[in-house]
Amino acid sequence: MSVQMQYEPNDICVLGMSGILKRSEFGTEQTELARHIDAGSKPRLLVILENFEGWERGADWNDLDFSSRMPIKFPRSPSSPSDVGSLSRLLLQERESVARQ
Repeated sequence: MSVQMQYEPNDICVLGMSGILKRSEFGTEQTELARHIDAGSKPRLLVILENFEGWERGADWNDLDFSSRMPIKFPRSPSSPSDVGSLSRLLLQERESVARQ
């Protein structure tokens, strides 16, 4: 499994995942993201799955510790697949715009 978080300007966090997601690897990235939030960042997360095969069996995926300790207000979720596509395109466009600067 490969899990990698890239922190980009304008609080864009790009999380790339492939293979089978292990709880320990995900926890490492989650801890780092929590540090950014504690420092005042309000990240927007873009998740890119390539050859994603699922989650590690037998791991504690029901751990709500992160969401219960982080005072995060999530914006309204997209209501349809087309909304998700639109949001993804906007984040990708902003990411490319920042990269050109």
